[in-house]
Amino acid sequence: PEGWHLPSDEEWQILIDSLGGDQVAGDALKDDVLWDGSNSSDFSLLAAGQIHEFNGQYNQLGLETTLWSSTEHSDNLFFTRRINDGDDISNPEELYSHGFSVRCIQNTSG
Repeated sequence: PEGWHLPSDEEWQILIDSLGGDQVAGDALKDDVLWDGSNSSDFSLLAAGQIHEFNGQYNQLGLETTLWSSTEHSDNLFFTRRINDGDDISNPEELYSHGFSVRCIQNTSG
């Protein structure tokens, strides 16, 4: 939406680093009611799963979530952030044709 943007890979890393790094930040981001996380960051991330373009099927609901970044890795691949039942966060490159979750950041004025 106007006034908001999809975070870059660097912006995701800033958030993750502020929560202790790739090995532990997942716990702080995950909802503490519907998913096994502490939600100490109040991010309230849900295990939304994903849709892969090769089969059009909805996968991993309740088990993990993958979030888009705006940073292109190479032709047709973008960096994402993936959180599953552990506390770690991975950084896979994914095809833009897959269906993943988004979290937008409000633009700063100035």
